[in-house]
Order: sequence, then structure tokens, then C-alpha cells
Amino acid sequence: MTMQSTSPATPRGWKALPGAFAATGTVPAAAARVHKPLVEVWDRLRAENLLPLGTALPGSAVPRIVSEYPLHRDAGTVALLAAELGCTRVMLHRHAQLLEVHEASPPPRAFERLTPEVARGLLERFRHGRGGVGEWCLRRGYSVAEFSTGMERALGAEYRQVVLTKRRPNTSRLGRSLEWRVRDVLVGAGYRVMRAAASRGAADFIAVRRDGNLMVQVRRGGFLAPAEWNELIELAEAGRMTAVLVSSPLGGELHWYRLTGPKDGAGGRQPMEPWAVPEWSADETGKAGP
Repeated sequence: MTMQSTSPATPRGWKALPGAFAATGTVPAAAARVHKPLVEVWDRLRAENLLPLGTALPGSAVPRIVSEYPLHRDAGTVALLAAELGCTRVMLHRHAQLLEVHEASPPPRAFERLTPEVARGLLERFRHGRGGVGEWCLRRGYSVAEFSTGMERALGAEYRQVVLTKRRPNTSRLGRSLEWRVRDVLVGAGYRVMRAAASRGAADFIAVRRDGNLMVQVRRGGFLAPAEWNELIELAEAGRMTAVLVSSPLGGELHWYRLTGPKDGAGGRQPMEPWAVPEWSADETGKAGP
């Protein structure tokens, strides 16, 4: 004789929502448990007065909170977003906690939607923060390229001027040390390395090897303004060289990029791609100089 279980069946769908929310404490986690869309779960919890918010915003506000709150928080402009949504700053923060974005990094492509107001808030934080663009972005989990592109689109010359004032001169000990590291890597790979324009021109080094030559710019934070970027591209193309940008935002690993085209100032992704120093074979390239 087959014995049947007397334990109750596990609730599924909307019936499981109150228990899932009580167990997890956040709306995304509850939505994942009941396999329902986030906005629908929010509206169901709101309709059943299960959200511990007093007067909760409707589900139509959820996508904006998820996508915009992290940047407003970092820029110090949460009150601006709260006013647009029709709630207080404290209430918006409580909404963000329930949606698990109160401590989250900005979502992908967030910087494509930067408004001048939010961009200026971020600019002030960057102006008074420690380090250049690369170091400042990495500490916050930002993409350096997306941040710089979004800020240039929103503020243009205002952003570039702050970047220039925070940049350490190439003659600083830190900058010189980074240049030496890059030079040593290139020499070890068989290139003859020569300094270009005393580090004040379009490039820091010209690296010559039988199978191809490089025009190399070294920037700790990896940022080049459009005019500098385009000059490097133009001179490299004129000399039939590969334009290379090397960065090391935190002073550790070197990051190498090949510039693939000019910046047009219209925003979008920076025209570059990761690049690795080609391996050197003495049979192919001959003996390298000092």
C-alpha cells in the first residue's frame, strides 16, 4: 500500500508572495522566489499593504528608482529624483532599500542618461576626491570609459578642465615610474624605445621593431581628451605606426589599448580595444637596443 505524504503543498505563484517577502525582506528577492516580474510584485505588495512604507510609490516608479537612484546617490542629488517622483528624500531611500539599490553601483549604460544636474554633482565629488579619473572610478565601481564619455557629453569643456587640473604632471615621480615600467616592458619585447617630444607631445614613446612600430602614450588614469586622442591617432597613421594607450589606474597592472579611430566628441564608447604587446622572437625581429 502506497503511503501518501500529509505535508501541505508548497504555495506557488501569488499565493507564495507574502511568505516570500516576509522571509527575504526585499522585493527583488521575493520576485525571484515566486518567479514574477519585479514591477508586478511591487504593485501586488503595495495593493495588499505589505510594503513597510506608509505611502508607497506605484510600480511605474520602480524602473526609474532601480536605474537612476545609484547615480543620484553618488552625485548628492537624491532630493532632485525624489521631487520628480513626488516623495521625500527619506522615503525614496527606503524605496531603494526595498529594491536593493541603496548601495548598488550604477547599472550598465547609466552614464548614457546623465543630466547636467547629476553630472555636476558627480563633478564636484570628483573634483574634491582623491586621484585621477581612473583611480576615482575604480573605487566606485564605474567604467572609466563610460563615466568619461557620459561626463563629456553632459558637461563638455567643464569636465575636461577639471580632469586637466587634477592630472599629475608627467615629470612627477609617480608618472615617471609608470613610464619606466612601460619602457621596460617594450624593451623586453625587443623594441628600441625612444622618448617622444619630452613627454609633452602626442606620445611619450616611439617603439621600433622590425615587424611594426608603436606610438605610445602613458596615462595613469587612461583618459585622453579628444584633441589629444585625435593627434595621437593622426601622427601614428602618418608614421604607419600603431597608436597605443597604456594605463595603470591603481598603480598595479598595466592596461594596454590600441586606439582604433578618432573621437568625434559625440559621446558613445571610446574607439579603442584591449591590446597585448606581441611576443618577441630574435629570429624575427633581430636584436633590440638598450
